[in-house]
This record gives sequence, structure tokens and C-alpha cells, in this order.
Amino acid sequence: MDVWKRTKPALMGGEPVRRRPWPAWPVHGLEEERRLLRVLREGRWSQRAGGETALFERRFAGARGSRHAFAVATRTAALRLALGSVGWEPGSEVILPAYGPLCWVGAVLSAGMRPVFADVVVETGHLDMAAVEGVATENVRGVLVFHTAGLPVPMEPFLEGAENRGWAVLEDASQAHGGVYRDRPCGTWGRVAVFSFDAGAVLTAGEGGLVLTNDAEVAGRCRRLLGRGEPGSTDSAAAEPFEEMALDEFAGAMLNAQLDRFELQARRRDQRSRYLAERLADLPGVYPQQRVEGCTRHGGAGFLLRLDADRFGAPRDAVVAALAAEGIPCGTGWREPLPERWARLRRELAGGWPVASGGVGARGPKCVQAQRLCRQAIWLEGRVLLADQKDMDDIVRALEKLQEHGRALKDWWRRERSEVRAVREGGD
Repeated sequence: MDVWKRTKPALMGGEPVRRRPWPAWPVHGLEEERRLLRVLREGRWSQRAGGETALFERRFAGARGSRHAFAVATRTAALRLALGSVGWEPGSEVILPAYGPLCWVGAVLSAGMRPVFADVVVETGHLDMAAVEGVATENVRGVLVFHTAGLPVPMEPFLEGAENRGWAVLEDASQAHGGVYRDRPCGTWGRVAVFSFDAGAVLTAGEGGLVLTNDAEVAGRCRRLLGRGEPGSTDSAAAEPFEEMALDEFAGAMLNAQLDRFELQARRRDQRSRYLAERLADLPGVYPQQRVEGCTRHGGAGFLLRLDADRFGAPRDAVVAALAAEGIPCGTGWREPLPERWARLRRELAGGWPVASGGVGARGPKCVQAQRLCRQAIWLEGRVLLADQKDMDDIVRALEKLQEHGRALKDWWRRERSEVRAVREGGD
């Protein structure tokens, strides 16, 4: 094979850097089968009838030194439950990062509250405390911090600001199940936290969510909304859920099995994340997510990096497509900040969905750092962090290869886009 064939990007006809498969996700084995079959055969499939989900709640909370955990059907349900349990009046404002999932907006609006968007720190993807101060009003009751990609948020500024203003801090730790900040697990710093167990989460049942808190008042409201009543209570009225969102026993069984191998996986993800960030640090135009001071352990839900197209020599979207062709599973993540995505959805649903067409709305300034992050972000799938350390070198080699051929890749990408536009404009 000639040198050019071996070294040019696979997207342009060359040989890919990697042909070996990455670790499969989700990981599963005999323990999942055993637990699932037991639930199936016993016929106790609901959370009320069985014991798997309750056991998982105790194990998950206990591993984090927390007193109360409530497993529910989805991450959105968890956030709605958390918002319904903090005691805020309708119309209260909740500050959200401008880089994150659309389900935050849906949960806030469904709770009768108003989303307020604030910009992020581009190097980390975390909510920017200075931006929070810029949108603060007397109507704000709380702030949601997001441990982006599993990187713990430096919590002290938010806790101090919340204490000074009488706010509550909520944590979205959906990507930080294994994240630890200053030797304390993510999800245990704020008044209440939410987690996700969806297909991309590092602890997964396909779907699912959880509310975690040490606050007795919040826990009491969660029990009432879920219809659990107080422990030992015989009040039948308190056993009727306000909204049915319980996690079923099959998911609970899956999560208990997943939990058995979780700690080993979490350590591995952090080790690979550290190594890969160090290896990429000197590559021009490539900026791994900046590990914050006090980060004891990265949650490793994925590996987030930014690509400066001018310094690297090729556009971000071209690099993502080329990396995939080299055998590196990756994507762009959110292509627009949360405020823009919500505004577009609201226009599309106007008149057809009361929450979207009502007068509650949302507010916030233009979030330029979130826009920048959306333009530059590349997310490597979390499963790559379960591979061996030498496999991380394949990622580095792929990026080095693409940078070496940056000009050719850029020209190729321009031609491809022009051809696609020509086909679209020409019709069938």
C-alpha cells in the first residue's frame, strides 16, 4: 500500500486509523438476566409491588451519603418532581445554563415556572456565575447547575450566591454519576439533584431518572407527589400519586446489576479522560474540556473538546465526519444554544400545546459563549473511555492525521456541501 493511501483521511479514500471495535454499550451480563427473569417470573412488575427499585434507591443514595432517593421514569420526570418539591410559587423564575437539554425548559414550564437563560464558560460548558448575576431579579428562586459531560461544577460561588439571595441550588448530575468535587459526590451539594438513566448515561436502564436530596422537606413533598406517604403511614389518601412517574421493577433490576460494576467503570473513565486530555493538550486548535480545580473525579459521560477551525485547519463538522470515518465515534452535541432551540420549538408548537403558546415564556440575553461552544464542540462517545489506555492514542493519531491534511479536508468538505446544495436546489 502506498504512503498516501495509508495516511490520507479515510473520508477521502484512505485507510482508517482504527478498525477494531470500541467497547460495546451498554455493558450487560448474567446478573442483568438473573434479576430481570426473577422480576418477570415473580410477576411483581410495578415499583409498589416489588423490591428492586426500592433497593436501588437505597444503594444509590447510600453510596453518596444521601438520605433520600426517588427513582422515576425519566430525567424530565425527575426534574419536574424536584421543581414541584422545593416549595416555589407559580411564576417563579429558574436560571438555566444556555448549553444543555431542551427537557429543562419543558420541566420548568410544566411546573408553572419561567426559565431564565444564562451564558456558560466556554472552556468547561458550565454555567457562568457572572452571567447568573447579570440575569438575577427578585423573581428568581433558584439556579440549575449542570455537570457538563461529567465534569464537576465548582459549587462554592453558586452556593454562596444562593445563600445571599435566598435561592436554592439544583444540580443536574445526569452526566456525573461518578463525578466527585473536593472529595464529595456530584449531586450532593445543592438542595436537590436529578440524575438520568437513559441510554447514553453511564448508569443506564434505557430510560429513567432519580431525585436525590438530604432535605427532609423536599423528600416529604416528593413522597406526597409520588403517593408513597410517610414511612409506616396507613393514610390511604397519601398513597395516591399526583402524577404517575414511578420507575418500574424491570428498570430497577437493570440498575442494580449495573451498579455492581459502576465504581470500576467510573475510575476507568476518569483515568482515560485524564490521559486523553494530556495527549491532546499540545495539538493546535484542539482544546479538551478544562478540568477545574477541585475535580476529584470526572464523571466521564463523554469526552468533550472544542475545535478552533482556523487554528486546526478544517471546519468542525468536517472533522466530526472525518473522525467517524477514521473509526472514532463522535458527534457535535447541541448545535444551537438552549434559548434558540426553545424559541424555534415554541414557534412550531404555537397554538397546539398550551405550555408553548401560553404567556409564561422565557427570558435571557444573547449567550455568546454558548453559541461559540455549539460551533466548536466535539463529543466523543462515553464508551471510548472504557477502552484501554493505548486505544486513546488512536484518537490522538486520528486528529493528528486530519490536521496534517487539513487543507485537503477543508476543500473536500466545501465541494461535498456544494454538491448537496446543488442536489437540493435541483430537486428530484
